[in-house]
Amino acid sequence: MKKVIFVAVTLVFMFAQAEAQAQYLSATPGSEMRLEMNMEMQQETASPDSYLIALHSHPDYILPKKALLFSALIPGAGEIYCGSYLKGLLFLGLEAGAWTMYAVFTNKGNDKEDEFKAYANEYWDEDKWNAWFDNLTEEEQNVFSHSLPETKTQQYYEMIGKYNQFLVGWEGVPIDLTSSEIQLPENTSPLREDYMDMRYDSNQMFKRATTGAYLAMFNHLLSAIDAAWTAKRHNRGLITTSLRFENKNINSQSATFLTMQLNW
Repeated sequence: MKKVIFVAVTLVFMFAQAEAQAQYLSATPGSEMRLEMNMEMQQETASPDSYLIALHSHPDYILPKKALLFSALIPGAGEIYCGSYLKGLLFLGLEAGAWTMYAVFTNKGNDKEDEFKAYANEYWDEDKWNAWFDNLTEEEQNVFSHSLPETKTQQYYEMIGKYNQFLVGWEGVPIDLTSSEIQLPENTSPLREDYMDMRYDSNQMFKRATTGAYLAMFNHLLSAIDAAWTAKRHNRGLITTSLRFENKNINSQSATFLTMQLNW
């Protein structure tokens, strides 16, 4: 937006100067030649292209794409590259915090997972449940839609707590319950409830760890955008423009011109 405003101001400046010069030079010999020469000088000194060339050749010019890439890889690195050390350290701190959050809650989730698996191995008896299931009629067995995995996978530990058909395997539950009775609310197991609470706590820990990973990814994106913006802001401050009146001699004739000056 600022570049568009700069170009607009430049064009207005050029036309205003041309009009002033035309009025002055029209009263002097060779005015058409001098007007053409002055317009050429004006275009050379006030061209937006000359502004961009001067800006890009400045020794302190920073490539916004390079700053963006640095922060996309390591949040805060692009800001430090631009000389914005405080913001760079802030993004680095957020990155460290996000991955610390991920590591801490991943470890807690794994510990809780080990805990509920050990609990299930102690209080849920697969042989007991198989004996109960084998005593059911084929019609009763067909009521249940889930089959217990042969190995103790993640699905195995989920099913023994989640579905009522595996209730009899828990310690303290009578083995003579029918397939209909295990669906009744009063037929439950405190051990099973404790087990489900442990699994819930483990899942919550893993969700928090995932949140930490998402925060880290968002931090990469935000830092990359900020680094590019910081670089552009830095570059805009390298070159300033000023308007002023200057006296110039053209063909032994003194005239006052409105001039634009670039400083860097």
